[in-house]
Amino acid sequence: MASPLSHTNQEGIAEITLTSTQAGQSTVSAVLGGAQPVTADSLVTFSAGAVAADRSVLMVTPGTIVTALEQATVRVVARDTEGNLLGNLSDRSTLTYTPELLMSTGMFTEVANGVYIAMVTGNRAGMTTISAVVDGVTLNQQGSLTVKADNSTAAIQGEIVVTPTSAVVGERVTYTATLVDGHGNALGAGIPVTWSANEGSALDAPMIHTDDNGSASVTLTRMLVGAAQVSAILPSGATAAPDVVFSAAAADEPGSQLTLEPATIIAGQTTATLRLLLRDKHGNALAGQSVSGVSDNNTVSLGASHEVSDGDYRITVSG
Repeated sequence: MASPLSHTNQEGIAEITLTSTQAGQSTVSAVLGGAQPVTADSLVTFSAGAVAADRSVLMVTPGTIVTALEQATVRVVARDTEGNLLGNLSDRSTLTYTPELLMSTGMFTEVANGVYIAMVTGNRAGMTTISAVVDGVTLNQQGSLTVKADNSTAAIQGEIVVTPTSAVVGERVTYTATLVDGHGNALGAGIPVTWSANEGSALDAPMIHTDDNGSASVTLTRMLVGAAQVSAILPSGATAAPDVVFSAAAADEPGSQLTLEPATIIAGQTTATLRLLLRDKHGNALAGQSVSGVSDNNTVSLGASHEVSDGDYRITVSG
């Protein structure tokens, strides 16, 4: 009331104005002199006002969840400009997300007068800003939520990248696997990836952890001619990389062997065999090479070479 006392007008009527900043009911009584109070025959009901964007509250807990595995609770407290709690607005409360991380929002539940909660989940990794709209009013206060990829569902995205795709023995080949979770979200650093290779292929390390981009790289080499077969192993299973064929290196004179048997022949009657075991510096036989013989004696004749097995060449010598 503006004043607890009012005076009658010419008709003998006294009036007073009643206001309230709180929702609820009020009883008004009038007292004349020392007489007993006279109570008004009806209650005065004050209703709460509209939702006030600057007086209402939004909270998000926890601030970080794992995609599709964990939930966050969004709590909204709706108040009018006087701070009165506003009830019965569950079906008129919604959430918006920027950016939209494939979010799922449960129904709002009023857990106390003017206090509402909803559970939310996300399927795309990232950080989103959450806004609430209550009875058509967008609250000023916002909340942030970080959605992390699910490391427990790690899998290799696409194929393992191999560079180069072929090599010479002794050279190094790099294998790179990029990991995503079960929803295709890129994973971050620190996830262990186990690597395996076939016999004769040597990996730099049997286990490599992913970098900030969710990629794990390992290098391999072979000293033997053949195909390197590599797999990356995760709890979700093993993924085979494309085979890399290692070919022999260039011919190596110290590693090769040239023999002549017998060392003496009868002119026009017997022959000798010139044998070349052609190897690279790693001892690998060099097959399919063009081999020919020469002599500093014009009376000696050398036939064409024949490869009897990988890297084993024979030439018939006569004179």
